[in-house]
Amino acid sequence: MANLTAKRLALLKEAMPSLKQVGVFYNPVRDPSDFKEAQAAAPALALVLHPYPVQLIDELKPAIALLRGDGVEAIFVTPAPPLIVYQQEVVQQALEIGIPAASEQPEFAQYGGLLSYGPSIFAIAKRQRTTSIAS
Repeated sequence: MANLTAKRLALLKEAMPSLKQVGVFYNPVRDPSDFKEAQAAAPALALVLHPYPVQLIDELKPAIALLRGDGVEAIFVTPAPPLIVYQQEVVQQALEIGIPAASEQPEFAQYGGLLSYGPSIFAIAKRQRTTSIAS
């Protein structure tokens, strides 16, 4: 599947035209490719990225606490674990500090995130499980 990180950043910029500073939550160990693609796309969108590596869910709150001081205006969350598993918590914490957030999974927007763009891995897994049981 093609990486859609650049498209997600472009949609975030479209939703917030004056956006300049974006905090990127990513897991540097599991899959840094989303962060690398975001870095490559940022200059064309006139965005400055602030990286927040999160490998454990316990690192989420300290990362969120840094956002305001870093001048971050929106959060971009990559879909790597543990972030994908704790989407609801990420959205809740972002809402608590009043910073809009975007990610891949449709569930992210359903939980109150500003936007999402991509397929639900949970729906895909459920469909695959149903298909394999029926076979």
